[in-house]
Amino acid sequence: MFSTYILYSEAINKFYIGFTGEEVQFRLAKHLAHHKGFTAKAKDWKIVHTENFENKLQAQTREKQIKGWKNAERIWNLIRRSATHIEHPDIPVGKVLRFESNAVTTQEVIPNDNLFFMFSTYILYSEAINKFYIGFTGEEVQFRLAKHLAHHKGFTAKAKDWKIVHTENFENKLQAQTRETN
Repeated sequence: MFSTYILYSEAINKFYIGFTGEEVQFRLAKHLAHHKGFTAKAKDWKIVHTENFENKLQAQTREKQIKGWKNAERIWNLIRRSATHIEHPDIPVGKVLRFESNAVTTQEVIPNDNLFFMFSTYILYSEAINKFYIGFTGEEVQFRLAKHLAHHKGFTAKAKDWKIVHTENFENKLQAQTRETN
C-alpha cells in the first residue's frame, strides 16, 4: 500500500505534501529527524491528511496534483472534507466509518483557526482480529499507537497490526472522553 500525505507546521505555517510506501507515522518520524530537506525548517510537523492507494504511481500522481494547487485554502478544504467520511483499506470491504464533526482529518489535526487541540479521540482497526478499538489521549495519536503496539496486557495486546483509521481533536479532556463513549 502507498499513501499520499500532508504535513503541517504551525511554526512556519506551511504544508508539506509527500507520498510513501511505508506507514505514514514512520515517514513523519524521518521528517522530524535531522536532515537538510524542506521539513528540516521546523520540528513541529503533524500529519493532517492521508490518502491510501494500491500502487506507487497512484500515490505519486495524487501528490503532484495536490502540490499543483499552490493554494493553502484549497488544501484546508480537502482536509476538512476528509474528516466527515473516512474510508480506509484496513476496514473490511463494504464498511465505512462516518462521523459528523468539525474535526479535520485521519491523524493529528492542526486547526485552521487559532485553537490548540490537546486531546484526541481515535479509532484503531486490526485486520488480524477484525476488531476496532476506540480510545482517547492527551498525546499525539501516533505515539499512543506506538504504546498500543508495545508489550502490554490491555485489549490491543490481542493483535500487532493496529492502524489508525480516524481521529478527532478537542480542546479539553472531557470533550474527548465524551466522544469516545458516544
